[in-house]
Amino acid sequence: MPPENPGSGMTDLDRVKDYLLTCKYLTGLYDRAAQECTNPGVRELFLQIHGQEQHDQEVAFSFLTVRGAYPVAFATSERLQAERRRWQEVASGLPTDVGRPGVGPETRGERPTPGITAGPGAPDARQTPPPPAH
Repeated sequence: MPPENPGSGMTDLDRVKDYLLTCKYLTGLYDRAAQECTNPGVRELFLQIHGQEQHDQEVAFSFLTVRGAYPVAFATSERLQAERRRWQEVASGLPTDVGRPGVGPETRGERPTPGITAGPGAPDARQTPPPPAH
């Protein structure tokens, strides 16, 4: 029987599974924080913490899979092909001019999305004045 903490009802493996899920959640939060950060120093801090969380996640994942406590099913070639087709369809619906210099909402006469910057050193779109009323 796996070791259990008296009164908690959780085994050590349950705790590691809980820790793995927490690491996965935190990794996503730090990833989003880094992606949306405009301060390079703070972004680097988020990326550093993200890397540590990802490492901890890998350690917990390995610990559980080696012990058979976190089974992973291998994808069949049919499933891989189906996913590839699905994501190709998604990708084909995305705009192709994203990230190209000189091509963006401003050059097409559109207003930028609030909170989205056009690139490094670009002014924050939230500071862009609204277009004049006609």
